[in-house]
Amino acid sequence: RNQKSGVFKILLLGGTGTGKSTIINTVTNYFLGGTLDDPKIVIPTKYYRVTEDEYSNKHTEAKVDDVTKSQTTKCSTYTFKHPDNPSSKFIFYDTPGLSDTKGVKQDDENIQEIINTAIGIGSLSAIVIIASGTEARVTPTIRNTLVRLGNNLPDELMANLLLILTKCNKGGACFSIDAFTKEIAKPKKVFYMDNQAFCNNPSIWKNDEDEREFIEKNWNISFRAINDLLETVTDMSATSTQAFETIRQYRNKIKSEIAKVTQDITNIQQVQDRLKAAQRALQKTEYQKTAFANYTTTETIKLKKIVPCNFSSTVCTLHLKSNIICHEHCEFEMKSVTGDHFITCYCMGRGNKCTQCGCGPRSHYHENVKLIEETQTLDKVLEDMKDQYDRANQQNQQHAADVNNFQSNLAKLQDATNAKYEEIHNLCKELNKICSRFNLVDELHANLESMRQDARTIQNINIRKNAEAEIARLEKLANDLSSNGNHNNTLKSFNSNPSNSYSSNSNDSDSYTLKSFNSNSPNLYSSNSNDSNSYDFNSSSSNSYNYNSYNSGTN
Repeated sequence: RNQKSGVFKILLLGGTGTGKSTIINTVTNYFLGGTLDDPKIVIPTKYYRVTEDEYSNKHTEAKVDDVTKSQTTKCSTYTFKHPDNPSSKFIFYDTPGLSDTKGVKQDDENIQEIINTAIGIGSLSAIVIIASGTEARVTPTIRNTLVRLGNNLPDELMANLLLILTKCNKGGACFSIDAFTKEIAKPKKVFYMDNQAFCNNPSIWKNDEDEREFIEKNWNISFRAINDLLETVTDMSATSTQAFETIRQYRNKIKSEIAKVTQDITNIQQVQDRLKAAQRALQKTEYQKTAFANYTTTETIKLKKIVPCNFSSTVCTLHLKSNIICHEHCEFEMKSVTGDHFITCYCMGRGNKCTQCGCGPRSHYHENVKLIEETQTLDKVLEDMKDQYDRANQQNQQHAADVNNFQSNLAKLQDATNAKYEEIHNLCKELNKICSRFNLVDELHANLESMRQDARTIQNINIRKNAEAEIARLEKLANDLSSNGNHNNTLKSFNSNPSNSYSSNSNDSDSYTLKSFNSNSPNLYSSNSNDSNSYDFNSSSSNSYNYNSYNSGTN
């Protein structure tokens, strides 16, 4: 048994339901001399209550019979002196499980709790990650756990990384060490443990010789594994946890920029929608202007006109100005130009009244004139049509101004968002210097997988709709930060070229998608996602899928 003196601090991490609580109870029995028939319990299980008074009110276990929910909601400390060497003290820090069925928001809170605890510890002898050895494939739940852990553990603590695979023996473990190494790091050592004493009904195995033999065998193997674990821990040098504080600071800054970018994405989508509507309206008024442009029409009329001629015609002094000739080409000879002698003119009728003008003979005289008809072409304005044209033209000018304003606003928003993406990029580069596995896009996609799984189980239509809107929001951000599968890992950038987008016939308002700009920093934003769908982010969701709760870090 271990005889080294000192204080050894061990941080326990893992997914929900992987067996951290079982490990703690096993460690308790190792140090306090518990036996299979008289176990020492500090964390309650389905079949056992807490036996140690100092822990009776300390544990934060929730539903002990629901393995899908993290039983530990706050970090708890368990301190033991080694039975063979009281000057050797071991402090275990039990942390909340990740990939909780409460969703991404709960995981974010748990990560915050873990990081805050690590910072408060000051130094760590070991980080022990606990995983179920029966998981043969990397499920979304496991991936979420691994990505979150890998994205929050400083490089300088990787030399202190240990792995415990539970619910299996060494020969029967299905867990992929390669996947673990890829997402986090290669553990310094792997331990195997399958202590079933706390999760099986004692009334069954105590009265069944074969069952008891099986339980007792695994109990003893677990004790040997704990002893091996402690010896390994005492052989490692403690490492400062100050890097956790640096990670927290960078994550807070990234979180702040992400919140701003998310709002920018919403604003850009709104401006794009309004731009598209203005372009449609502009195009409609162009059609209307064309339809009402011919508001003038040509009309041909015939006009009567008195003109000089070389023969005499009988006219009336009162009606000549009205273009009335009483008798054209009158051949009646008379001694004077006026007088009663016109009573015999052809134009006179009954009562000596002119049949053309109605006047008497004394108002008539001869004039060398004749009546002709002239054809004239006139432009006639169709007032109703002109009014419609004027209205369409006025609306067209307003919509054109709107399009220009929206284009200008969109370009400004895009420039501002580019600057924020660049800031996120720079922060990630700095964070990578102390946590080389940090990958923001992978973390976002891990969140997405978990959120999609949770959304499928929601029965309420409205809540599910809001959840899907939040998923769409996060997916848009992940795709914008990724390079659409380009392994050069470039950030996305807006393509601002408003001079090409003012045409009223333009259908390019949807073209304001995020383009990429080059980044020479590898492995910051890698993603296998090729999904380039766009979404409307006008969500006012108030359910637990609040996007702004994303941080995987701290407040």
